[in-house]
Amino acid sequence: MIRIKRLLIFVEGPDDQRFFERILKPLLREKYTRIDFVKYARMSKKEVVKYLRAAARTGEYIFVH
Repeated sequence: MIRIKRLLIFVEGPDDQRFFERILKPLLREKYTRIDFVKYARMSKKEVVKYLRAAARTGEYIFVH
């Protein structure tokens, strides 16, 4: 059975996402089978907390502020 190791990267907007996709994502591909981005700038505080709790249960995350 293949275990999926997931990383969520919380970014404020598209500039942050582009930076992490180009610089960080290639470096992390060896460790993680799935790397997803969450743009939190337009989310409510409640939604962000919900995502963070889910991320803590299902994998690892990086929160960029």
